[in-house]
Amino acid sequence: MVSPRAWFELVMHEAITKTPSLKDITWHIFRHTYISRLVMAGVDLRTVQELAGHKDIKMTVRYAHLAPAHKLAAVDRLAQHRREQEMAKRHDESNSASDAAA
Repeated sequence: MVSPRAWFELVMHEAITKTPSLKDITWHIFRHTYISRLVMAGVDLRTVQELAGHKDIKMTVRYAHLAPAHKLAAVDRLAQHRREQEMAKRHDESNSASDAAA
């Protein structure tokens, strides 16, 4: 596997060849964005920790700020799960009532 940093350096080498003013761009400038976007894409924190090279998961969590839309999506998933539970409960109750009547 190519390390994330090696990939970055390859991409930057190509970009600097085309646009020399990018020569001062470093890995660390994009680190927070890289880690945040991995988290927002749904990559689990343990994998993000490994990709970021963090020894402690606490550091990964510090970098893993989520956009408000992602937080709302998480709450929406919970609400959807609750609706599905309620529908399943009503279905079970309906089947129980039908079985009792038979």
